[in-house]
Amino acid sequence: MHAPVISISMPAYNVEKYIGEAIESILAQSFTDWELIIVDDCSKDKTLAIASEYAAKDSRIRIIKRKENSGSARLPRFDGILSACGEYICAIDSDDAIEPEYLQKMINRQQETGCDIVLGRMRLCNQALQKDGRMIPDAQYNMSKIFCGREAVIATLGGWQIAMNGMLVASKLNHDYVKQNYDPKRNTIFADELDQRKLLLSASSVAIKDASYLYRQQQGSVIHKVNLRRFDQLIDIGYYLDFVFQNFTDDRDTINKVLKECLEKTYRCQQMFLANKKVFKKEERNYISKLIKTTYKRVTSNEITGLGLKYKLLSVSYPLFIATTYIINAILSLKK
Repeated sequence: MHAPVISISMPAYNVEKYIGEAIESILAQSFTDWELIIVDDCSKDKTLAIASEYAAKDSRIRIIKRKENSGSARLPRFDGILSACGEYICAIDSDDAIEPEYLQKMINRQQETGCDIVLGRMRLCNQALQKDGRMIPDAQYNMSKIFCGREAVIATLGGWQIAMNGMLVASKLNHDYVKQNYDPKRNTIFADELDQRKLLLSASSVAIKDASYLYRQQQGSVIHKVNLRRFDQLIDIGYYLDFVFQNFTDDRDTINKVLKECLEKTYRCQQMFLANKKVFKKEERNYISKLIKTTYKRVTSNEITGLGLKYKLLSVSYPLFIATTYIINAILSLKK
């Protein structure tokens, strides 16, 4: 059996509107030595049927059906990676797409540099997959730069200067990471952000290429709906801080930047909760309140320097944390 150069892992769940476009963008690639592994996470719509039609027409496409829904894209993506036969692995979401030269550009960059990981450029799009002009890295970023793994991680801390979507990863590195981190209980909807950072840290070298990954922004997706799972972000803040303090202990500037980021995320979660309390049952409200309080204490237990007025107001003791929301909103409204 021929082993392809690139294996593409595509998790899929209830994306009948978009998966055809995602698959078509791969079929349109100028680089043709690939396999596409679609992992269906027990879809309830026509996702599996659509994927199966494509697989019946092209032997490079194969389908894995999970026995039960995982609750997020993380485990299906991992399933695809573990079954990949290619020399390199690329993960592409089933509601996104890539430009026709994407795989060729990425593999060319890998061959030029010998890097373990090559990152593309994520272009933000509307639901019709039309670019809105925003991109990561931005237009001024030095795309010829080559990082060590640690430097690449720093470029994601406190804000994403580089994008992880559609990264090309050496197969052994990716397989080893997934085998070590395949934990069904660690399946929050934001868990992939920490996975990506850990994977970067394990790389000896990381390159970037101006190859366009088209990221579809959907207001109806799980990361935009106001529901209990949106507050997974607070759980992930704890894992994020553990990772940063473990690996960047001596880098006070980086730690400070991350603490500011986490404080703002906690504030946003608190704002979302206060604005949508009626959506949740009593036990859910109690759970979220406790999660906010615990996360806030974890973040502010460390000294955060160089805070602006907003952050200073947020850095008071927790009993005043809720009250400062109204102060901040009043200040912001005066500025408008």
